[in-house]
Amino acid sequence: MTSTAFSETVAPAALVSHSRSEQDRAQFASRSSTAPSGDAKQPVEPSQSCICGGLGVILSRDEKGRVFARSCHVCRIQQKRRVDALLKNSGIPEACATNFTISPIAADYVTRFPQLRRSNSWILFAGKPGAGKTTQAAWLAREIVTRYQARVRFYTAFDLTRRLTALKRRNDQYERVFQDYLHADLVVVDDFLKTIPSRNSFNFEDFHATTIELLWSRYDARRPVAITTQCAFDQIAQFDSALASRIVESCDSRVVAYRADAVNWRLQSRARNPIQRQETLFKTS
Repeated sequence: MTSTAFSETVAPAALVSHSRSEQDRAQFASRSSTAPSGDAKQPVEPSQSCICGGLGVILSRDEKGRVFARSCHVCRIQQKRRVDALLKNSGIPEACATNFTISPIAADYVTRFPQLRRSNSWILFAGKPGAGKTTQAAWLAREIVTRYQARVRFYTAFDLTRRLTALKRRNDQYERVFQDYLHADLVVVDDFLKTIPSRNSFNFEDFHATTIELLWSRYDARRPVAITTQCAFDQIAQFDSALASRIVESCDSRVVAYRADAVNWRLQSRARNPIQRQETLFKTS
């Protein structure tokens, strides 16, 4: 048996057809490099000294002159390291449910995110507890990190308020952390207004000075936000009509509204028949 000889060359730009996702990753990399640093040092960009020259594709030619393309092993390793680091620093929770139907609106948002990220395009998941809002938002955030190597920050409204308030009171890196949230490619605020603070409550001022201020700042900067909430729009309007109008404007038709009779997946997961857990629980509006 004779062995076939191959020669590897750097892929010429004219022969390499980058997919849309690869182009979007490159755009995210260049834009994120100028953004303020987050809680941890962001991973560096892939080395341009590897055999592919940073293109991610290597062309191999056999002894008959036939050309084969394969991905660059070094770039694959570096990309995985970047994604792992971004996920670690994102705060995205592990998926709470394994059997769930992905909302078409959420799937479309992920696909179009490179275009939506600079157009003040928000997405809202609304419904009663256990409907799957956080699971959908976590899936969306994880997909955006994995596909585009984007910087995502995922917090519950309570944790976000508590953390920013503590930093502000101690005068300890508050501005740096706030700027990190402001300039992240996507911020997910989970359980927004889960417990609507009264204007007379002790934490209302803190909530307004941190979480609401962040949402307003991202609105003004035209940066995307994903929100999960148990509240209807009229309840949000009762709390803050200006904020409600901004959410309506920014979300447009990107609202995943779960039916009022949607099954609580936490309770349903104990059912003996696993098929029942795969029921589509949401409707789109």
